[in-house]
Amino acid sequence: MFISYTQQNKLIFTILTELASIAPPSLGAVRRCLSAQPSTSLKESPELPKTGHEPQVYTTHSYDKITNLRKQYLTPNVTSYYKKPLLIHKGSMQWLFDHEGRRYLDMFGGIVTVSVGHCHPKVNAALEEQMNTLWHTTNIYMHPKIHEYAEKLLSKMPGD
Repeated sequence: MFISYTQQNKLIFTILTELASIAPPSLGAVRRCLSAQPSTSLKESPELPKTGHEPQVYTTHSYDKITNLRKQYLTPNVTSYYKKPLLIHKGSMQWLFDHEGRRYLDMFGGIVTVSVGHCHPKVNAALEEQMNTLWHTTNIYMHPKIHEYAEKLLSKMPGD
């Protein structure tokens, strides 16, 4: 069954409105976010909590230059869900930072960022250690890390 973009938006709005009406009073912030009240429209940005992380200032190409490079050199199937996609240049834990220094909570995530965040110090340390040891090998050779990983993973599985 095909649902048009407009129908999808109406359905999502209806679901969110219903969720707002049944959310308990203790979840006031959730109710406000889900409600259709003008005071919580998407035009307003909620204040984000402090992070303790200040990304470096973006100094590379302009947004327009990156957009043009993308159109010129990348295949059309490398696409975005947005008419004007964000130009992200830094990630730290659950946060993303754009070329103008704005911060976003990454609720989309990809691969493993949902579970460990961007640039997690423990992951970075493990990556650095491995990169300094051996950063690539094919399956025609053996390397202990893949076997250690398989053993550890299987030890957490149920059964014999």
